[in-house]
Amino acid sequence: MSKKKELWTAILVCLIITNICWYVGYSMHIKDEGNIAAVIFIYLASFMPAITAVVMCKKNKEKVQTLLINPNIKKSGKIYLIAILTSLFIVYASDLLPLLFFPNDIALVPENLTIIFLGKIIVFTFLSTIESIGLLGEELGWMGYFFPGLEKEYGTFPAIFMIAIIRTLWHLAALILMGGVVWFSVLNLFVSNFMLQSTLVYVTKKSNSVFPAAIVHAITNILVILSFVTYSDEFYNANLIKFNLVQLIPIIVVGTIYYILLYKDKKDMNF
Repeated sequence: MSKKKELWTAILVCLIITNICWYVGYSMHIKDEGNIAAVIFIYLASFMPAITAVVMCKKNKEKVQTLLINPNIKKSGKIYLIAILTSLFIVYASDLLPLLFFPNDIALVPENLTIIFLGKIIVFTFLSTIESIGLLGEELGWMGYFFPGLEKEYGTFPAIFMIAIIRTLWHLAALILMGGVVWFSVLNLFVSNFMLQSTLVYVTKKSNSVFPAAIVHAITNILVILSFVTYSDEFYNANLIKFNLVQLIPIIVVGTIYYILLYKDKKDMNF
């Protein structure tokens, strides 16, 4: 089997198994939130990219180190800091920007504008950075195996576009079961994946490690629970599409900056 065919087979298998796990896990979770089997299936889905990557390494008799699992913290400390600061900007710019667009419906939470809340942000940023080890279940597969394979076959920017589509399809069953406007959820996730992917590729290439990408993933996932603003469920449901489009603006701006940086480094990349 050719390398290209083997890569796409691995991607297809990963997508199918993952979506089955999402479907089974979330179906159980909806019926019974305390169902242990549901948690197992959901975690299995989360780690499926990494499992696939490790299995393919073993199959091809390659060392797991080829998945960029070495943290390289000493050599790439600046990249770790960039990953953290970029993530914090995306999270809180996305949180605060709707204030400008919906001033009559969204308000600041005064009790959160305190030193104590700032301390919470610092603590949760630290915890998110630690939690990034768990996100290696995804990034070990996406940035350690799938993206490098696609980049080698098709070039950097086509590979970014492909991996954004793949990551979106990877969540498909979960998005459907979560309800809402499914077509918009899929489109919204694709745009988010595509724009964030430039950041993930940049920090991975500069550090030669998947850990900074996992940190970006973890902080943008976890810190959304700390909010500076408040609004009603009625407002959110009535303005779902407009609200989510506004929240995409920071990630689009940041993603564009990193695409420019990647393009400037094109001499070092496979285009």
